[in-house]
Amino acid sequence: MSWISPYFALVLLALISAPEILAADYENGLAPPGAPPSAFPTPSRPVAGIVTDIWRDEESRDRASEAENVMNLLGVNSGFAVADIGAGSGYYTVRLARRVGPSGHVYAEDIVPDYLARLARRVASEGLGGSITIVRGEA
Repeated sequence: MSWISPYFALVLLALISAPEILAADYENGLAPPGAPPSAFPTPSRPVAGIVTDIWRDEESRDRASEAENVMNLLGVNSGFAVADIGAGSGYYTVRLARRVGPSGHVYAEDIVPDYLARLARRVASEGLGGSITIVRGEA
């Protein structure tokens, strides 16, 4: 697929693992590639399973600069095409859309139709429809 750039792939991979990466500081830097799950720190905040599309309230996540930190670490800038895999309620989706601006694009993917319906309403109410494509994936 020629539309997938190295940046798109990097952001895709990082967003998949972002909650674990940001959960806590590592004592000696990042765990090495292929490290077992036990090598990663325990999250410093409650993290829900797939039973909900909301992991934590957005205000507390914003106070901790969660999305800002992820986007800064990844170098997400205006004009980028990025994917939010497992978009849920759209916490990252809307923040990514604002960061990449009108010249960029966000692909928001989830497997739960109800989550996608709510996300579509959110995207429309926040006026971001032109820069976000909502995609239903498969488990």
